[in-house]
Formats: sequence, structure tokens, C-alpha cells
Amino acid sequence: MKYNWGDSWDGFDDKQYVYDEDKEKKWRTGIWKILACIMLLVIIYIVKDHIDEIRYVNKGTMIEAEYDAEKGIARYRDDNGNLHIYNLSSYYVAADDNGTVQMYYIGSLNYARPRNSLVSRLFFYFLFGGLLVLCIWRCKKNS
Repeated sequence: MKYNWGDSWDGFDDKQYVYDEDKEKKWRTGIWKILACIMLLVIIYIVKDHIDEIRYVNKGTMIEAEYDAEKGIARYRDDNGNLHIYNLSSYYVAADDNGTVQMYYIGSLNYARPRNSLVSRLFFYFLFGGLLVLCIWRCKKNS
């Protein structure tokens, strides 16, 4: 006596699953499109931040702040003598020989920010630009 088991799990939960390749491709393409939109938003944010930095450097006021390389912070005082501490751990800045860093602001001294290095900007442009190209390529391949 020969048994034909077939697909033992098919219909186990009173449902029948039929594989649809077109649905699967649409699902994969949808995920890559969402990731591409996220990468595009990140690139737009990076470009906006870069434009703001250029505006601050060209039209803003420059101050010199004491730079502590160990802690990654800059300290400066405003006209009233209030101490401001700025965390520079997310910036790639080069301190001067005397341990100061140049910071720029427009309007309020509370919004002073350093100039980021071009190498770090290019790194982020290439990283997220490459990820955007990868997402677009995967969308085209799945279509």
C-alpha cells in the first residue's frame, strides 16, 4: 500500500495558500521603494544642513570657542558672561594650535555651530547616495 502525502501542511489551518509571484515582486519592490524614499529624505536633510552651514559661514558671525578634544566639547561665553557648552562629537572639526575652534552663528549666539569638514560631508553624500542607487537598482530589478 502506497501513501501519497502531498503537502502535509497545505490546508492545515483550513486555508489554502497559493503562491503568486507577481504579488511577491510587488511586495519586494514596495519595500525597496520605501527604503529609497527614506534615503532620499536623508540626502535632502544633508543637503539642507550643508546649505545652512555655508550660509552661517558666509553671512554669520564667527567666534572662537575653547575646544576640549578629550570630551569633544567647545565652550564659549556670550556678552552677558553666560557659559555655553556645545557637543562637537558629531562634527569632524580641526582645532587650532591654541586649542580653539571657530564657530559661526546668525542672530543668536545660542545657535552657534562649527564648520564641518568637507571629507565628512562627502562621506555622507556617497554613503546615502550609494544606498539610494542600490534601492533604485533593486526596484528596477524586481519590476
